[in-house]
Amino acid sequence: MRLPFDWFWWWAVRVAGLMSGTSLDGLSVAYVDVESVEPFKASFIDGRTFAYPEDLRGRLLSIAEGGSVSARDIAYAQRDLGVFAKECLKSLKGEGWGTPELVGFHGQTVYHEGRVVTLQLGDPSHIYVEFGCPVVSDFRSADIAAGGEGAPLVPLVDYLKYRDKEHSRVVLNIGGIANITYLPRGRGLEDVVAFDTGPGVMLVDRAVNLFVDSSLRYDVDAKIARRGRVSAELLDYLLEEDDYRLRGYPKSTGRERYGGEFLLKIWGNAKRLGLAPEDVVATLSEYTVFMIEYHAGLVASRFGLDEIIAGGGGTRNPYIMSRLKANRLGVKVSTHEDYGVPRDYWECYAFAVLAYLTRSGYAGNIPSVTGANKRVVLGRINPPLRGGFK
Repeated sequence: MRLPFDWFWWWAVRVAGLMSGTSLDGLSVAYVDVESVEPFKASFIDGRTFAYPEDLRGRLLSIAEGGSVSARDIAYAQRDLGVFAKECLKSLKGEGWGTPELVGFHGQTVYHEGRVVTLQLGDPSHIYVEFGCPVVSDFRSADIAAGGEGAPLVPLVDYLKYRDKEHSRVVLNIGGIANITYLPRGRGLEDVVAFDTGPGVMLVDRAVNLFVDSSLRYDVDAKIARRGRVSAELLDYLLEEDDYRLRGYPKSTGRERYGGEFLLKIWGNAKRLGLAPEDVVATLSEYTVFMIEYHAGLVASRFGLDEIIAGGGGTRNPYIMSRLKANRLGVKVSTHEDYGVPRDYWECYAFAVLAYLTRSGYAGNIPSVTGANKRVVLGRINPPLRGGFK
């Protein structure tokens, strides 16, 4: 399927892509120069991650976990995350990064129920007022309104950058949730398959924080997982308790399935089995790998699989990556860095491109991926000021 001509801009556009994942570890920013869509030309310039202030992170986590919060709490979190995003961009401008000509602000997902409703917090107005450039936000709602899951949305960018006539590829993102995009060799957009595979590092990170060391946000260098042992009994419990792999795709998931309630059930079973916290972390890490490999094998049965290209913060976990590279599918595992984009910033890069598509009037979803009944332009736009009344 050929995408329409780039009518809106005739030159490369500096786009800032801002992404906050389900792991709630902070706000990542990537500057991307987008020149054209067909042929695809989008160059990663630089990236930075800003850790959330503890108070803001705690409030966002409480909302996302379904804690006891008021409408006022949600409204203030909406405002404060927007202000934080603005300050991050101001900081980069002060360091000489320049002013973006367009911003794609994903916001922080606090609730997502595919085909029903989704909510990302973060008021884009603060960025818009500060910089005066168009800001695209609320990327997922239009796909849900069209009957889709609202996720995943990055697969269109996966397709634009990584489609190949000779090699079938899976583009893997390991964030709080893991997801894959399957790009069968020589096939078009209508043959792209993509969906969430289950937990990425969400369960691992939370287990480390709750059961091992409250000062840690994640398993640094997988030291905790490597001190533990994988429990076959706990893995069996996970496979019995979690039926996500049995659902057909398109499908998506998030904290509503793999949040605190689910983790506490796992912890209760682990205690009955006499497992140490390190064993729980090791087993949850193994479960992430199992779910990725299971779903990759599922899609590979269609047209084969030659390469997995991995990205996301979970690729910094050496236990998970070593297990992936030893996959039973016998498939080569690369990262986005092998193709010019740092692995930690692929989703920021993708939402910068999606913002460009929205501002230019392109559809940004893939109905065969999300289950939507039609293609739609994603997001809401704060447009640039053109003039005013006197």
